[in-house]
Amino acid sequence: MPGGLRSRGRGRAGVALPTKSSAVTPNPAGSLPVTGCNDRVRRRMRGTMTSGVPAVFLDRDGVLIEDTGYPHLEEHLRFTPGACEAVRRLNQLGYLCVVVTNQSGVARGLFGEEQMRAFNALLVRRMAAKQAVIGAVYACPFHAEALDERYRHPDHPDRKPNPGMILRAIAEHRIDPARSFLIGDQPSDLEAARRAGIPGFRFEGGNLDDFVKDLLGH
Repeated sequence: MPGGLRSRGRGRAGVALPTKSSAVTPNPAGSLPVTGCNDRVRRRMRGTMTSGVPAVFLDRDGVLIEDTGYPHLEEHLRFTPGACEAVRRLNQLGYLCVVVTNQSGVARGLFGEEQMRAFNALLVRRMAAKQAVIGAVYACPFHAEALDERYRHPDHPDRKPNPGMILRAIAEHRIDPARSFLIGDQPSDLEAARRAGIPGFRFEGGNLDDFVKDLLGH
């Protein structure tokens, strides 16, 4: 992690922790947009940070929820152990939580883009009900072998391991990459983080809150 960070210290993996004054208060109503930053979170953090918002980029399937194979229906939404607690912990430490997820199920014709958005919105609401705020969701429906030519692209800049979703989030939400990192379960997640210039950490299962706590030392 680059130097010059305002923090209360560093976690066990050398991750800088933001100042306590930037902590996010969860929105119990869960009225969060599926794509784009939660305005309440952004205004609150803008008022306390002058050099940008610290963020954690989270993969969806296999990190926040169980990867059941192209999950897109309500019955597919099963949080991994400790997922909501981990997001709540990150909120309390001052991180904006941003989901970045490849969703080739759209390109493969398994479900539509509207269903993808609805499922992501449900995830955000279910998390908010547990006092865990997801500030933004970025999803890439493109794939090189798409059945629907609208989503066919040989190497879309948003599809991980490309860093497009991360870079757009950084630009759109005043995120400070020097105080941000990614948690993913695939090599493509970590490569996207590397290309975006932020650290990436691989979650290989277990309890996500324990993983975050060990990572940050909190």
